[in-house]
Amino acid sequence: MAAQRAARVLKHPGAFVVQTLKAFRANQRFLLAGAVAYYSLLSIVPLLMLAVITLSHFVDPTVLLQTPTRYLECLLPGESKAMVDELAALVERRDVMRWVSLVTMLF
Repeated sequence: MAAQRAARVLKHPGAFVVQTLKAFRANQRFLLAGAVAYYSLLSIVPLLMLAVITLSHFVDPTVLLQTPTRYLECLLPGESKAMVDELAALVERRDVMRWVSLVTMLF
C-alpha cells in the first residue's frame, strides 16, 4: 500500500504538490486556531504572575491567593495547588520578582 502511494507520488510529483497545498490551505484555519490556543496557554502563567505581584501590594495575600485557587481548579483540575504554591512563593519574594520581571519583560 505504501509502495503504491510512493510510486504514484514519483510518477506525478506536480499533482502531489498541488494536492498538498490545497490540503494545507483547507486546514490553515485549524493551524491558526491551534497556534492561538498554544500561545494563549503559554501566556497565562506569566500574566497570572504579574497580576498577583501587582495586586499583592493592594490586597491581603491570603485573600488574593484564594481567588486564583478557585478559578484554577476549574481550569486545571488537580494542578491548581502547585500553581498557587508557586504564586505564594512569588508573593513572599515580590520585591525581588518585581525587578526580575521588569528585566525579563524588557528583553
